[in-house]
Amino acid sequence: MKKKYLFAICVSLLTCGCSQTGRQADGGADEPTDREKDSTAVTSFVETVYKDVLSAYNKRGAEPDAGAFDKQYLSADFLMWQEELEKVAAKHPGEIVGPEGGDHWIQGQDWDLVGMQIDSLWFGQDQPAVFITINHSGNCVGSSHLQLLLSKDDTGNWRIDDFVSGASEKNLIKSCVAGEQIGVLYEMIIKDCKRQTETRDYTSLDDFNDLPYLTHEYHRLYQQVDSMDDANRAEGGRFFNYDHWGLGQEFYSIEAATVSECSIMDDGRADVMLDLTVKADYIRKPDTSHESRRLFLKWEDGQWRVDDFVSPQGLSEKALMKEYLQKKE
Repeated sequence: MKKKYLFAICVSLLTCGCSQTGRQADGGADEPTDREKDSTAVTSFVETVYKDVLSAYNKRGAEPDAGAFDKQYLSADFLMWQEELEKVAAKHPGEIVGPEGGDHWIQGQDWDLVGMQIDSLWFGQDQPAVFITINHSGNCVGSSHLQLLLSKDDTGNWRIDDFVSGASEKNLIKSCVAGEQIGVLYEMIIKDCKRQTETRDYTSLDDFNDLPYLTHEYHRLYQQVDSMDDANRAEGGRFFNYDHWGLGQEFYSIEAATVSECSIMDDGRADVMLDLTVKADYIRKPDTSHESRRLFLKWEDGQWRVDDFVSPQGLSEKALMKEYLQKKE
């Protein structure tokens, strides 16, 4: 009886297995995963977008409205950065401001017939990337490999968040805006340096160690350390022994400032290198020198603010302030 019972169980299991296999063979396959659904949706979105875009670019005798396609298919964040770039461009009429290379939709300035093919799709931790090839034919022959980074809007629809062809277009726009804004800030500092030279008021630059020129976090740390400096000044102990904006000490003034490099780091902050012309006027013959200054900017409250200064020795002032405060606790 025991053998018959075990045999009956085996037969039952085999029957269940065959029945399940039969259901799958009959078309009752498992439901697609969320990743598979997203992959299908992303591919369909890119195909739909470029079908619409290229139909306009390939229409004879008509000028495509790239701005209209931007508003329809790009993310709100990308459009915001485009608006910031337009503000910069308005200050420099007749100049090329921002990324060069032409229209991001077709990766070029001139075209005749344009096609697109999807090469691959990759899902990262943050956003999917679609690798495509833009093919030019007719009077303009060539091809460009392009990476589209996508994100979802507030309604859950996919939008293009960046065009990457060797470099991120959004980051190039960010760095352009950051360079412009830090340049404007140093124009104000230079103007104040001239005023302090005339009045001998060497505390006037303290106004720039405040909001909105610094991030909230840096400003909070600065205030804490500065208050400790006031308390310890009688004992000769002081944290700020040089001016982080680029001045050596009193009787120094910044004569000129030029942004030599500006790039966007992985954490979203802008890494800015400045070339400064600094003059010391406390001696009979004013001594002029050139030095570099490195700052990190963070986008906060709708503008770039200084989030950290790097000392001439390459040390982060923000990290040094945190270490200083921990030792005082």
